[in-house]
Amino acid sequence: MIDISQPLTLAHRSQSWTIAAAVEAAATVASHVRGEVDWDEGAGEEWARVILEGESIFMISMAMPFAIASLSVPEDAIQNDLIQVVWVPSLGSPVLTCDPEALEAGFGDLKSRSSVSLAIGGFSAKDLWYITV
Repeated sequence: MIDISQPLTLAHRSQSWTIAAAVEAAATVASHVRGEVDWDEGAGEEWARVILEGESIFMISMAMPFAIASLSVPEDAIQNDLIQVVWVPSLGSPVLTCDPEALEAGFGDLKSRSSVSLAIGGFSAKDLWYITV
C-alpha cells in the first residue's frame, strides 16, 4: 500500500498554489507524453487529468500542489518542485491508503460530498478523483 497522508498534508499546508500552476503542470505532463488535458473549469472540477490513449495517467489538484502519477509518466515531466507527487502503477490500481484526518484536512468532509466512500485500506486514484471531483 502507498500511504498518501504525508504528501497530502504537506500539499494542503502550501500557501503558494494557484489554478494556473496546476493547469501548467498538467499541460507540461501532457506535452511530454503527447496526451490531452481533461479539466472542466466551468464545472468547478477540482482535478485536472492527463489522458493518454483513453486512460488517465496523471491527475493534479486545483486546490493544492498534490498529484498522483502513473509510472508511465516520466519524472522529468513534472517540473514544479512544489508538487507532492504520489507514484502508482496505474490510476486504477487500489494501492492507496490515507489517514481519515489527512483526507478530511485536504478535501473536507467527504461524506457530505458523495454517497460513495473510500476504502481507507485500499483505494485507487480514480476512486479519489470520483469522490472529490
